[in-house]
Amino acid sequence: MSELPVVNLTDEQLRILTLACDKTPKSLLIIGKAGCGKSTVLNALRERLNTLNIRYAVAAPTGVAAIKVGGVTIHSLIASLSKSSNVENPLRTVIIDEVSMCPPDLLDNLNNALKRHTGLKAPFGGVTVALIGDPCQLPPVVIEKSAQAEYLKDNYLTKYFWSSRAYSETAWDVIELTKIFRQKDPTFVKLLNRIRKGDTDLPARYINENLQTDRIHGVLLTGSNAYADATNLQILDSLSGKEVIVRGSKVGEFPDKDFPTMYSLPLKVGAQVMIVKNIYKDVDTLELANGDWGVVKDFDYREIDERGLEIVKDDPTGVYVECKRTNETHRVAYTAWEKKEMAYNYKTKTITEQVVGKFIQVPLRLAWAITIHKSQGATIEDITIDLRKPMFAPGQLYVAMSRGVALDRIKVLGTCRTKDIQTCPEVLAFLNGFSAGVGIKDGGRFDPKVSTILFSEIIKNAQGVQDSGNVLEVDERFLKEVRAPRIIDTPGSV
Repeated sequence: MSELPVVNLTDEQLRILTLACDKTPKSLLIIGKAGCGKSTVLNALRERLNTLNIRYAVAAPTGVAAIKVGGVTIHSLIASLSKSSNVENPLRTVIIDEVSMCPPDLLDNLNNALKRHTGLKAPFGGVTVALIGDPCQLPPVVIEKSAQAEYLKDNYLTKYFWSSRAYSETAWDVIELTKIFRQKDPTFVKLLNRIRKGDTDLPARYINENLQTDRIHGVLLTGSNAYADATNLQILDSLSGKEVIVRGSKVGEFPDKDFPTMYSLPLKVGAQVMIVKNIYKDVDTLELANGDWGVVKDFDYREIDERGLEIVKDDPTGVYVECKRTNETHRVAYTAWEKKEMAYNYKTKTITEQVVGKFIQVPLRLAWAITIHKSQGATIEDITIDLRKPMFAPGQLYVAMSRGVALDRIKVLGTCRTKDIQTCPEVLAFLNGFSAGVGIKDGGRFDPKVSTILFSEIIKNAQGVQDSGNVLEVDERFLKEVRAPRIIDTPGSV
């Protein structure tokens, strides 16, 4: 297969493209820290697959994540696959983004659906699968004491994807992206690495001694959606001037919960806003990036009609925003987000991606405050992290800190407690070889006492050797035999 030219990719990233587009099906686990170019890899892989005319699907665990990446939910993909079996032109590649948020039962369901789709018993039906994400970022959302929580507890060692039967029966090629693009300061990178690994004492002391503030600088990152909304509206109300409602619209199926910004967005001149979608001047030139923030300077009411004449509308057609990064004022126009689903075509006997709905709005969000969850994937130059209340989920502080580009542009409200630096021991176990803690008991439920004792030993071993790089040995009396993943050695790997 001839290599197609792709610019500005590292050797690690190019290696991923080569493996994913190989004629022999591959199972790829692509992991990396925040800011290492995982999104770049996904976009480049999508472009390469399009060029080679390879049938593929891009999916994510949640609706918001799927819309952000321009794909479908895993549930939607499974639903469409269930309508097809032994098809003549099956999918050849499936890409799963934000895999850290994928629970094990969902990956098992996808595995079974792909086997039915292709008619093959091989893992994932012999389809190339690329799982992309960072296990140390946000975990699967499982409501405590819910039916799903009880099911996962009874049938899986953990709530993470690597405890699925699909993961344990597959020989994975693991590529860890090592080059960090977002942060350049070695001290900052080391601090983030410590937080990522759950090292509590030094990071907490550093944050409290160097980053504390009593006021908001830039964008406030908080764990509470309600608090973020209340903060934004309160500060907006305090501004003088007329409030302008920028109204969105939707076509077809697009659930309100998946809206990337407000349907009716209240703004004023002077309002602090964040860009929530990349904006391009042309195909190759990025004008504004997701996560850029600035201040509303004015509103545009002009529009060119079908005759080519300029008319003035009652409602805004665009918003002028002075971007802090570029120090320039940009006109931000309406754009569309697509809600996609996979559909089976009975005539051609193929599965194709189709747009079932659109949400149309200016890609702006009030941004004196946003939730840490909604900030995932964004680069924000000036941030304040709200630690007045404890972090409530593993990986939250790591996600928040890693949005920043430099330590001198990060501030913290409140005090960093050691418990704010949460990394699940199950994650640490997994990162020591990408197989620890994997497995599911065949044919029934786990004995809770046995599984708890065993996994606590795995975790204890992982915490003891996490810096040594040793692969943990798993007791096969209680765990299904796991095929050891193959760690891809790429130039520049550390």
